[in-house]
Amino acid sequence: MKEIGLSSGKFSMYMMLGLPTIVTPCKVYEELIKKYRFGAVINDVSQLGEKLDEISNQKNESNLLYESILNPINQLNSFVKCIEM
Repeated sequence: MKEIGLSSGKFSMYMMLGLPTIVTPCKVYEELIKKYRFGAVINDVSQLGEKLDEISNQKNESNLLYESILNPINQLNSFVKCIEM
């Protein structure tokens, strides 16, 4: 898969499953990679081998990213609390 985005659900699914993920650059991924080590951001397919080696040796924080930001249950609870007020 050459490119994935947030709207399709693939990225969230990979994070939920704890799969390290290599993505192409966009503002959201560049911000998320600073806080969570979910895999890597590459600018060109030629970087793929190098990044695969990198992510195989790093701690994977995909599940943490999912639970902190992407889990719809957590976000829904916050939304409901806002409505109740």
